[in-house]
Amino acid sequence: MVTGIKDPNRGFLKAILVLILFIFLISCGGGGGSGGSTQYAGGGVVGTGKYTGVVSGFGSIFVNGIEFSTNQATILVNGQSATEADLEVGMKVNVIAEDNVATNVTFESEIQGPVDNIDVINNKITVLGQTVFTDSATVFKGFSSLNDLQTGNFLSISGFFDATMNLRATFIEKLTSLARMELKGYVSNLDKQSKQFEINGQTIDYSAVASPPTLNNGDFVEIEGTLSGTTLMASEIEVEHPLISGNPGDKMEIEGIITTLGSQTEFEVNGLPVKTTSQTAFENGTSDNIALNTRVEVEGSMDASGTLVAEKVEFRFVEKQEVRLVGAVDNVDQVQSSLTIFGLTVKTNNSTVMKDESAQEMSRFRLSDLQAGDYVEIGGFVNDSGEIIATKLERIDAPVTGKDLIKGPVDQNSKDLTATSASIRILNLLVDLNGPAVEFEDRDGNPIGKNTFFNTIDDSKTPGDIVEVEGSFSASDNVFYADKAEIERIN
Repeated sequence: MVTGIKDPNRGFLKAILVLILFIFLISCGGGGGSGGSTQYAGGGVVGTGKYTGVVSGFGSIFVNGIEFSTNQATILVNGQSATEADLEVGMKVNVIAEDNVATNVTFESEIQGPVDNIDVINNKITVLGQTVFTDSATVFKGFSSLNDLQTGNFLSISGFFDATMNLRATFIEKLTSLARMELKGYVSNLDKQSKQFEINGQTIDYSAVASPPTLNNGDFVEIEGTLSGTTLMASEIEVEHPLISGNPGDKMEIEGIITTLGSQTEFEVNGLPVKTTSQTAFENGTSDNIALNTRVEVEGSMDASGTLVAEKVEFRFVEKQEVRLVGAVDNVDQVQSSLTIFGLTVKTNNSTVMKDESAQEMSRFRLSDLQAGDYVEIGGFVNDSGEIIATKLERIDAPVTGKDLIKGPVDQNSKDLTATSASIRILNLLVDLNGPAVEFEDRDGNPIGKNTFFNTIDDSKTPGDIVEVEGSFSASDNVFYADKAEIERIN
C-alpha cells in the first residue's frame, strides 16, 4: 500500500491530471455552454464521464455501482503513481471514464495524522484536532474497531465532510509510521502577519512555506507538514480551487453527504447544489428521508444554473435507521443479490462495499464467494419499506467469543416487560432480554437496570430508538437471546 507515502513530484502529477481532465472535458463537448461551467470545492471531480464515490469492489473496480476497467487508467494514490492493487474498498475516489473504461482514478486522504482522542461510546475519534465519525459501514484496515486504537497511532482517513465539517469516515487505515501529516479543510481565523490560521480549531503555521499561495478565510486548502506540539507546521499549502465539474446537459453521478438542506427538493451534496423534481426516482427511501448528513448517491444532469437536476437519488446510509449484524450466513441468493442471517433477508447491490477479512483474504471478494455458514459483519440501514440494505458486507472469521450481534431500530409497539418476560423486536426479530445475567447499558455505556432500559427506549415512533444486542440466535425458535443490550441512539 502507498496510502501513507507522499511523492515529491506530487504537484507535477496533479498538474498533469488537471490538464488531462481539461482535454477530456473538451473532447466531451464541455466548455462553452451558455451557463458556463459549474465549480465547487472539496467534493471531488464530477461531471460527464466523471464519478465521485466509494470503491465497493474489484474486478476491475466498482464505484457508484458501476464497473470500470482500469487497464488503461492512470492511477494516483496520495499524489503517487500507483496500480489498482494499491486501492482499497471503502476509499473515496474520483474516476474519469469513457464508456466504463477508466482513464484516471485518483485517491487522496482527507486526513493523515496521529490520534488525539478516542471516544468508543460515540463512535468517533479526533485526529489533528478534527472530529472523525465512524459507523457500521466504515471499513477499517490494520485494526478491527476503535477499541484497538491508542492515542498516537497514525491513521490515513478517507470519507465525506458533513454539514459541520466533521469527517464521516468510509475508510481508515492504521499506519506504522508517517513522515508528514496531511489535513484538508476550510481556512478560518487567518492572521497573515503571523502566518497562521485554523482548520476546525487546529492551528496551522505556514511561516516556513517558501512561496505560500494567497490565502483568504473560507478557502478550502490541503496542508502537508509536521507537528510541533499541537501546531501543524506546514511545509506545503495548496488551495484546492474548484475544478470544472460539468456544463449544462452533462450527465453526472456523485456520492456524498447532504451538507446543506434548503428543502426536501433542494439541497447540496458535498457542496454541489441538487434539485429533485416530480420525475425523480428514489431508491431505498423517499423524499421524506432527505436530511442533513444523510449519505446519498445522485444521478442526473447539470442545468444552466449549475444545479444537478436529479433523475435518481439512492440512499446509501441513513444514520437514524442504522443496522449492524454479526453472525453466520443462513443462505445466499445470487439471483436476488441477497443473503439471510438470523432469518433476516439482507439486500446487496453493486454499491455494497464487500471485503474479505477472513483467513481466506480474497482480494476480489463478491457475494458469489459467500456460502452458508460463513461469518459476516454487515453494516447498513433499514429502509421505509422494512428492507435491510447492506452498505458494507465483510466476511470474517468466527468470533472468538462465539457471540452474535444485532443492532437496529426497535420495532414500533414491540416492548414487552412483565413479571415473567422481557423482550423487544428489532427488524421484526424477537429479542429475549429476560435472562438472569443480561447486562443493560445506557447511551453513555453506563450500567443500568432492566426497568430503566425499558423506560428509556421509545417504541411509539418510527424509526424507534436504536439498540445493539450481543448474544446468540436460535434458529430452532427464531429468537435472539441477549447477553447484553445497549442503547445506541435516541431517535
